Amino acid sequence: MTYFYAPGRSGKHAEGFLEGFCGILQMDGYAGYNRLTRSDRKGGALQLAYCWAHVRRNFFKLTKASLSPVAEEAIRRIGEFYQIEERIRGTSPSARRMVRHSTTAPLLGDMALWL
Repeated sequence: MTYFYAPGRSGKHAEGFLEGFCGILQMDGYAGYNRLTRSDRKGGALQLAYCWAHVRRNFFKLTKASLSPVAEEAIRRIGEFYQIEERIRGTSPSARRMVRHSTTAPLLGDMALWL
């Protein structure tokens, strides 16, 4: 994990800092970073991994504003991911990977179909 400061949130700061890096970037979903997925980017397109806490926050706002059963269902489903992560916290990376592939991945697939 790396912490990097820039005097603004423009995607150009992240692009400069990550120049030459290839791989997966976990982020909060800020659209300014979508430029990092371009195939002509130096180092190639990055794969973006979004944060469930930020996704959940938007559904939570919907439930407060409209008592939306769809948003409540989304929160419940995301909560299942959180429960799995709580159970595997502190285990080895290979053990976490195995549980995520066997347990979380099918739930995520179900959620994708539901969405």
